[in-house]
Amino acid sequence: MPSRCHSSSPSERLAASIFFDAAIVHNIIACIITAIKVKARIRTARSKTDRLNLEQIVSSLNGENPRLTSEDVAALVRFVETWNRASRNPWKMKMTHEDVTRFSLARLSGLWESRLAPIGRTPHVEKLIPRLVARGIRVKDEIEEPGGAYWTQSPNLQGARDTAALCVTMLLTNPLRGKLSDGPCQRNRCGRWFIKRRTFQKCCGSGCLRIMQTAGRIRKQREDAKTDKLSKARTAQQSWRRSDTTLDWKAWVSKETGLSRKFLTRYVNKRKLRTPHKLSKIISSSLEF
Repeated sequence: MPSRCHSSSPSERLAASIFFDAAIVHNIIACIITAIKVKARIRTARSKTDRLNLEQIVSSLNGENPRLTSEDVAALVRFVETWNRASRNPWKMKMTHEDVTRFSLARLSGLWESRLAPIGRTPHVEKLIPRLVARGIRVKDEIEEPGGAYWTQSPNLQGARDTAALCVTMLLTNPLRGKLSDGPCQRNRCGRWFIKRRTFQKCCGSGCLRIMQTAGRIRKQREDAKTDKLSKARTAQQSWRRSDTTLDWKAWVSKETGLSRKFLTRYVNKRKLRTPHKLSKIISSSLEF
């Protein structure tokens, strides 16, 4: 008897096709997610390196780099201040002849050299592989990860001697250079350069910011109190001009307002107060004329 062929129905073929397509889509999505994670890790690693380089530049600006002399620190600060005044545009910078000679882009380019560095397992890594395999960790074969080389940049002999120029190069090529503060901390007793957390940040931290805010409030209170005292003194001066008292104006104003003669003398010398004259004397002198 002829054997029967078990042919699949159209619904079964459709289900198999859908399952196969779903598996392909799942694999594609998994590959995309893996690629995104790898790119994120690379981006994070680069961001950490850029952050460390920026921290080194800030340390150099604050004079904490032992390889920089006081003249080097002054030159580095002068360059950054000129860079800030030019809206951080190297084409608009107006530097001195000495700084142009030292920090020109042509000279900075000559302080670095490109080299090929190998990609592959080092002898130290080869010794670790048996331990990893013994722990059940899969190690890819060298055929799966072929070795090669990549370009790397490092300072040459001339660049190694000029640390300030290397700091300028690291600053201009750092993607995080916009986070460098626009100037030192505005608190006079601090005066340190810092990395900004906000666009218009003017103080290095919350401690200095609170001190600056407190000092600003105290300054405003003193200005308001001084303005109020000067207003009282001017009003008392007008009263003295119209009065018949024999006291001089300072004694009169001091008696009426409680302000000291020293205060009045100080602000007359500062030209914030005018020396008043009796109206009776002014009228009599005009009649005599």
